[in-house]
Amino acid sequence: MKIAVDKEKNEFKVYEHLMTKNFWEYFILDDKEDEDIREAFVMGFENEFGLISMSELTPYIISKSKVSANMELMPPAGMEWL
Repeated sequence: MKIAVDKEKNEFKVYEHLMTKNFWEYFILDDKEDEDIREAFVMGFENEFGLISMSELTPYIISKSKVSANMELMPPAGMEWL
C-alpha cells in the first residue's frame, strides 16, 4: 500500500493498480479483495473517483498489481506519493 496526496493535502491509500486493454488505469482505494464493488481513482477520458465492478472489469484487465511501499509506480494524476 502507498499513500497518495492531492493538492489539497487529502490522503488516499492505494492498495492495487489495474490497467485495462484501453490503457485506462485504476488505483484501488480499498482492501476488500473479495468484493465485486470497489472504490477507485480512475484515469481514463476523465480522471475521477468512483465505484467500479470487478466482475465487469476483469475481462479487460491486462495488468494487476498489489501496491507496495517500494513499488515503482507513477502516482495518480494530480497527486504524489507520501
